[in-house]
Amino acid sequence: MRWLVLLGADSLSRAWLLIRSSGQLMDLSQTQYVTALEWLESLGLVETTVAGAQRSRVLDGMTEDEIAEVMFARCLADWSPAWLADSDSLLRSAHDLPVDASSLAETVGVDLERAVAVIRQVHGRADLERRGLVGAMGEAELVKLLTESWQGDVNHSSLLDDGLGYDVRLRLEDTVWHLEVKTTTRRGRLTVYISRHEFETSSVDPSWRLIVVGLDETCKLSAVATVGWTELRSAAPLDHHDSARWESARFEIAPHFLTPGLPFLTGTGGSPDLLTVALSTLDEGPSGFAWMPSTRPSSERAGHAVEPQQRLEEFGG
Repeated sequence: MRWLVLLGADSLSRAWLLIRSSGQLMDLSQTQYVTALEWLESLGLVETTVAGAQRSRVLDGMTEDEIAEVMFARCLADWSPAWLADSDSLLRSAHDLPVDASSLAETVGVDLERAVAVIRQVHGRADLERRGLVGAMGEAELVKLLTESWQGDVNHSSLLDDGLGYDVRLRLEDTVWHLEVKTTTRRGRLTVYISRHEFETSSVDPSWRLIVVGLDETCKLSAVATVGWTELRSAAPLDHHDSARWESARFEIAPHFLTPGLPFLTGTGGSPDLLTVALSTLDEGPSGFAWMPSTRPSSERAGHAVEPQQRLEEFGG
């Protein structure tokens, strides 16, 4: 925080002179100042000038309170504490802040209520980036499994066009399926994001299926399940006025809405024996995913009430 304020007003050399001549600023060692400056550079908060002799603050024109919030956000993103991944459901107010987050907020001078808002922003950005990376890996793993096991044609459609409303196309003779793939590495709750376009595609495309893929610690395929989307679709948000339209919804999916594997492929024109064996091999061992249902007849899972939680998000699923 001291560096950001000092370099916002003066050159690096003059900032060093001020630090060395001030008894209040010399409560930290020069090594600590150097380490802090290098860390700020790695975060992009301080940049080296063309001449290389001075560094200027990137946050020109901001107040100290605004700088403190940026510092808090960058610290969180760089630190990435274990609780951050679930902060969207765990943190409702300042009373829910973990001790380490409260301590960090107080250190850099951020009000605790504002700290909650900043954490939500950091979580949203990190979650969006992570979902993009994990999603791509999950699609690739499923396509690999299908290519090795499916006797029909497998096309990773989203690589060519991400606006189709589905990610993978399967074809066997005259039968076609369009698979929207959602991937997770989470072991506990299962959260999926459905975009408005995906939702509308599912409403008009009878071949559309929602598939969940679980990846293990090495990002290898560990679980595959089909979502009972017909029941869940009725729980999606509604547009109540022409001036407002939802673009993305978050669904918390309970195990009884899932069926292990790809059961809709049973009884197709060809014999998906290789795929059946491959999927059953995944089901045989413990997947480690609490959301993955045990292998049992689908009739035992029928008739459950719809209980997903949704929340409108500012970004697409």
